[in-house]
Amino acid sequence: MRCFIQFNWRCLGRFSCLLPLIVSGCQESVKIAPVAEEKAALALPGWVKDSVYLDPSNPYTGAKAVLGRYFFYDRRLSVNQTKSCASCHAPEFSFTDSYRRSIGALGDNVQYNAPPLINLVYNRFLTWADTSLHFPEQQIQNPMFHTRPVELGWEGHEAEILHRIEKDSLYAAKLPALFPGGRHAFTTKHVQDCISSFVKTIVSVAAPYDKFVQTQDSSRLSPEAWRGQVLFSSASLNCGHCHSGINFNRPDNTISITNSPAHPPFRVPTLRNLRFTAPYLHDGASSTLEEALDQHMKDLGLHAKTVGRKLNSSQRTDLIHFLYSLSDSSVLNKPAYSNPFKFDETKQSGQH
Repeated sequence: MRCFIQFNWRCLGRFSCLLPLIVSGCQESVKIAPVAEEKAALALPGWVKDSVYLDPSNPYTGAKAVLGRYFFYDRRLSVNQTKSCASCHAPEFSFTDSYRRSIGALGDNVQYNAPPLINLVYNRFLTWADTSLHFPEQQIQNPMFHTRPVELGWEGHEAEILHRIEKDSLYAAKLPALFPGGRHAFTTKHVQDCISSFVKTIVSVAAPYDKFVQTQDSSRLSPEAWRGQVLFSSASLNCGHCHSGINFNRPDNTISITNSPAHPPFRVPTLRNLRFTAPYLHDGASSTLEEALDQHMKDLGLHAKTVGRKLNSSQRTDLIHFLYSLSDSSVLNKPAYSNPFKFDETKQSGQH
């Protein structure tokens, strides 16, 4: 049986704003309705009604997330102890890294621009071009074991890296407690489950636009952003066709700009936290949001249905102000998301 996710747009009172809501949806093998205890443990905001995607093979617990935060920032999890997950997904850039394409442990550029690791529990697709990966537990295989190019470099070095972290006093005490079995607790899957649990907690929904949605107070948006959101939701631009849901990325689908087999569809990127995540697009080709918007309007012109859509300079400015109103600075310095190590973790196995 195949089901689908459908989006509705509704007005809030007398305001002509958009509130993206997923009203129904499912797909075989994708868990969208977690048990109440698991959802409560994640402390997801109650006002967000989008579907939640969780891997049933790794039930969420706070203890796993706490340890996963250490793993996320630990450079010992790369082949030469130079890179961690946070190297490409740093909180100060909304869990991106400000590079066009990230740099792996051996100095090679990775294939795509690093996407922000925010609100992943609301995404059905997690990578730019692979629609088979629905959960962090699946996606994490890529940076760990990719060889063309090498990212963290686990391929052929798995036992070496696991032995390295086994000698750390914190991991030696905590990991067996989470996964009973003594020394056998130190497995790749257990490390992946902890990191995945941590990234699920990274939720960013405190932008000015979010506060406006919750309060219906128009003063939460600047006049420019207000005009921009009206333009965003207008029938002439119809931005919400692709940019909907809490992440403004149509989480149920991908989109192809050219409809050409030579250009496979990419996941629709989130519009959240654009103030912190430059450069933009899957290849990082646009250094500024203005460049990205201009390129996007140009690409849309390849479709017969969108030819003629143009923005004058004031509309362009207003739309960019609205897009910036989707940025939540609280995620940049939230203690629960920050580096937990007080010392250089590659040199101190007993201090944290």
